[in-house]
Amino acid sequence: MPGPLGLAEADLWGDPRAREDVIIDRLIDEGFLGVAVEAPARVALGARATLPLVGVEAAPLSGAGGWAPVRLAAVACASALETREVRAALAFAPADAGPPSFPPEGDPPALEGAQYEMFEVDLRARLRLPWRPGTWVAGLLVREQATNRVTVKLEPGAPGFVDPAVAALATARRRPRYPQPVWPRPAPGTPLPSYRPRPDSPPLPEGPGIALAVERLLEDTDDAQVVVRGSFRLPVLEREVVKPADPADAALVDAMDERARAELLADGAAWQDPGDPEATAVLPITLVATGAERPAPLVVRLQVPVHAPIDPTADAPEATGHFALDLLKVDGGERLRGQTSFIYALCGEVLAGPAAVAVVDPRVIGRGGGGAR
Repeated sequence: MPGPLGLAEADLWGDPRAREDVIIDRLIDEGFLGVAVEAPARVALGARATLPLVGVEAAPLSGAGGWAPVRLAAVACASALETREVRAALAFAPADAGPPSFPPEGDPPALEGAQYEMFEVDLRARLRLPWRPGTWVAGLLVREQATNRVTVKLEPGAPGFVDPAVAALATARRRPRYPQPVWPRPAPGTPLPSYRPRPDSPPLPEGPGIALAVERLLEDTDDAQVVVRGSFRLPVLEREVVKPADPADAALVDAMDERARAELLADGAAWQDPGDPEATAVLPITLVATGAERPAPLVVRLQVPVHAPIDPTADAPEATGHFALDLLKVDGGERLRGQTSFIYALCGEVLAGPAAVAVVDPRVIGRGGGGAR
């Protein structure tokens, strides 16, 4: 079924601009402003070498609201449903972005109407997606705006005969998967990171989701902290449930060289200490922050412990939990200084945010200026 742009699969891999006038005329009639994207629902890995994401940006000619052009500010972001892996990068390399297509902030005259532009991104190339079977949910983050998200299933070539008895045996013998250790690890005697509810933790979502909170305006001092607090209610995958080690796993790991052992542990195919004796599960939650001045994303991959009981026999087990950490203390966190940043949280199909924070020079605040955008 075609997506919001009405493109057929042949259009996505062929020449989507052949229908550009028709698509834009329809969006004009609908009064659409924003960014809409579309991608193929299925990709045959043996037959295709790219994953096209096609979009249309409709920006007000007035530059109202400090509109950020997609080619300068968009971050492509994709989340794997089977593993919860998240990948994020600028949608366009700086050399490919070109000059701004729309009037910069504050430039007169105040024009009416909108300007429309179609664009294409190869998600495989931009995100270095592993070219193997899996399901990804993808979209763009443009400052405080997230586009619609598209679900893409990467599939092997034309399937051959599948013997149901063989498939059932393979499933029965499938090795268990284990969660990754808690990260970042709390240090004794320090309040952050924290994985327990705090007085300033946001309320738990009523349904599946992540609630985010951060102080909106902070002075950029030596002891500044950008403390992101989160509360979540999320489905739990079998591979995320803490479970005892299979003795066969230990023997298998001991027989491997260091590189093979590291790959096995990274895939969750062998047991490792979760790092929290009270954890019943460890969920991967990824934070992606993009800035108004420097949009290249800060990607922080958390492994968050769950302390409530988990019923692994439930049809759709859920877990609730909390996290809080100082983003200025993670690798690359210094890029949040001197600008306004928009923080998103992702886990599988869930996208939350953004929570906005401006880390501002205190001298600018004293003069009554903005200092960050």
